[in-house]
Amino acid sequence: MNSINAAALRSKFIVIEGIDGAGKDSVTHALKNLLASLQLTSLKDTIITAEPTLKSPACLAIAKVLKQSQPLSPEQCQALAKLYIEDRQFHQKTLQFYKKHQKLILCVRYDLSTYAYQSAIFDAAARKTLFAEFYNLHAYNKPHGSLIPDLTYFLDIPLQTSKKRVQSRGKSLHFYEKQQTSFTKNVITAYHQAIEFLIKKDNRNIAVIDATQNIETILPVLKKHLIALTH
Repeated sequence: MNSINAAALRSKFIVIEGIDGAGKDSVTHALKNLLASLQLTSLKDTIITAEPTLKSPACLAIAKVLKQSQPLSPEQCQALAKLYIEDRQFHQKTLQFYKKHQKLILCVRYDLSTYAYQSAIFDAAARKTLFAEFYNLHAYNKPHGSLIPDLTYFLDIPLQTSKKRVQSRGKSLHFYEKQQTSFTKNVITAYHQAIEFLIKKDNRNIAVIDATQNIETILPVLKKHLIALTH
């Protein structure tokens, strides 16, 4: 098969992940427009959502923690992980609603972000323990738990590309963008370790995409994975 099955695309939950500067928003909107241009979905039947939701009580607590200027402590990272997962569970009602109405869902950031960012300051051994804890807290596919995405795209870029892109935006930096280079380097490592963990844990469908390329080059690669997903 060399085409996407439009009927099988309905109700799919697809996540776009990556570090800051990876191009998540640009790729997500380009993918939505591509699918509409191919008449696989209409613009109104493709929903773009994101995490954190900025709507839950947990998000208010997250914002308070991230107002600080100093690096996070291990205790704060673990507390934040629980808050992000709480916000994710708040998000489930919205996701389930759109799935029920056969919408294609494109979500910018989801569970991989929590695994990566909230474990970044820990060593590799401690990360494995944290990943297991985070996994249990998600209560995947259980009542009131978190959905497992049908497909996750991880937009992979090196540290220097991230820094260059973030600086070129000319916008004020958020908390994680202000962290030292070593932190972002650890986040990249943690992302790859989390991907390996989730693939082993529940056979997670995760596609690692070279996001140093332009969108015109990336889109056919994304399409290839959608073909595999829908057949």
